[in-house]
Amino acid sequence: AMQGKISMETVKQAMPVFFSELLKDGQIDRALAVARGIVRDRPDSWMPVLFLRLKDGLIWYEPGFAGEGSEEFRKWESICTRVKKGEFIPIVGTDLAEDVLGGSRELANRLAEEHAFPLAGENRADLAKVMQFIATHQDRNYAQDAIRDQFQLQLTMHVGSKDASGKNLGALLDLALEKCMANEDHPYTILSRLNASIYLNASPDTLLFKSLTAAGKKPEAVFGDWRRTGDKVPKEPEPENVNPRPEAPWVYQIFGVLGKRETLVITEDDFLDYLIATSTDKLMPKKVRGSLLQNSLLFLGFRVDDMRFRVLFRMIMTMQGTETLRDLSHVGVQINPDESSFEDVDRARRYIESYFQEGKGGAPSISIYWGTAADFLRELRKRLSEMKSEDAGTVAQDDNDDWL
Repeated sequence: AMQGKISMETVKQAMPVFFSELLKDGQIDRALAVARGIVRDRPDSWMPVLFLRLKDGLIWYEPGFAGEGSEEFRKWESICTRVKKGEFIPIVGTDLAEDVLGGSRELANRLAEEHAFPLAGENRADLAKVMQFIATHQDRNYAQDAIRDQFQLQLTMHVGSKDASGKNLGALLDLALEKCMANEDHPYTILSRLNASIYLNASPDTLLFKSLTAAGKKPEAVFGDWRRTGDKVPKEPEPENVNPRPEAPWVYQIFGVLGKRETLVITEDDFLDYLIATSTDKLMPKKVRGSLLQNSLLFLGFRVDDMRFRVLFRMIMTMQGTETLRDLSHVGVQINPDESSFEDVDRARRYIESYFQEGKGGAPSISIYWGTAADFLRELRKRLSEMKSEDAGTVAQDDNDDWL
């Protein structure tokens, strides 16, 4: 802002410097200080003033791995090598396609508003908490209908198409898919073209399955009935295709899928019961369990405080044989903590980074990539493309040597 009248000449000199400096690192207080320094000899140099809510002065951050320099480069090398060989498993969260589906936090807030959720603050953005309240206040079937209906309404708004009105959930997901596939940089477009044999989908929609089909693959959806009914014991799912491969991958709907009530995990109680059932009955297919211990894991579209992520992460980290994961590179993509949610952003970052470090009992270390899943996947695609070009050059050189 300006504290008073400022001459156009001062603005002409200061503002280009301000914006060019701001573009370097997003540090707005530093940028303004440099700009004021440029016009310090002018009589109205003191007019520009900065009112700042952000404690660190950063209005954005550059995406990248925690740490700098050569360490980051080596991390990209190992990740790209594993992806290139197909020795990785994408683990997809609810916020990967936030632009077309809306996020889980938005869905929670909408449901909290509609059903008079009594808690305030961040609790209203916690989908498991909100669904626990609805299921307790009404019943579980009502809660399942509520989340499906609200998700459908939210999807209608985000698709932003005149054809969306009155469409059922499947048709709306098809419209969302069109938007994704029309954008070469969309996370689902990039993800569907990678050569993974198994995908773990923690989102209850089928957009991942549809995107793989649109990419020319033949995916198979895998999910199981984890809920006990009387003396019934849930059985391990038995996919028809026993050997998943990049052209015919498995999509394991780990927390169920909308439309199949017996598979859905939505409330806090559900997540706790699911974790117990999974640990005792081994609901996860043997092929998935084995692959999780032998491949690099890419956690995409999660927030560290999301119940889905916490249950899934603990379930994997407590599996027998996780010591084999210590020899592999793993990535957890996280949005930078914001000051609306954390009192101390720097400490929050350090806490999240330490949470993923190698723990006791053979738990592997997860490298944190600060940024969106879209940031990470774009960078991954770029580096894979560069690696492919280098490989092609090497092959050409080798062929030339043979000819000589």
